[in-house]
Amino acid sequence: MSLALAEGQMMGVVGAHLHLRQALQAVAGQYDVVLIDSPPSLGQLSILGALAADHLVVPVPTRQKGMNALSGLSEAMATYRKLRPDLTVALYVPTLYDARRSHDREALAAFQGMLRPLASPIPDRGAVWNDSASAGQPVGVYAPGSPVHQDVLRVTAEIARAANLNVQIPGVKA
Repeated sequence: MSLALAEGQMMGVVGAHLHLRQALQAVAGQYDVVLIDSPPSLGQLSILGALAADHLVVPVPTRQKGMNALSGLSEAMATYRKLRPDLTVALYVPTLYDARRSHDREALAAFQGMLRPLASPIPDRGAVWNDSASAGQPVGVYAPGSPVHQDVLRVTAEIARAANLNVQIPGVKA
């Protein structure tokens, strides 16, 4: 609810889309990395996050919804680059992947032909994600060492490499 209210309050505020970027620039020396997790939409908060970022990590579901979103994503990137020509996508991350589903395999193949750079897909393991969220714990705390936790560590390492971050992710081979 707070995010919905914040999005409404941004409307009509001159320069609101630059406030987060300016705030991050003011504290840049205090952090190695800042992750901005914006809503899965092209609303005002997503624009705010994108314009504040140096690189984007774009999750793309291997479902019809993900395929349909590609044209809107392309348009959004073109708009963002008018304001931030240096903005790049560090990594596209295929999500909700189920290799048993022919549609998911086809979507992944399409992404491999269109999106660069592309991470390895994150399997659809909804039960653990939902259970950890219900418990109010990150997957690594809720189910350490589980296949889902291994997925998180793997994609974290891929994101770090794509963003040229010199970090070692515990539990992931370099």
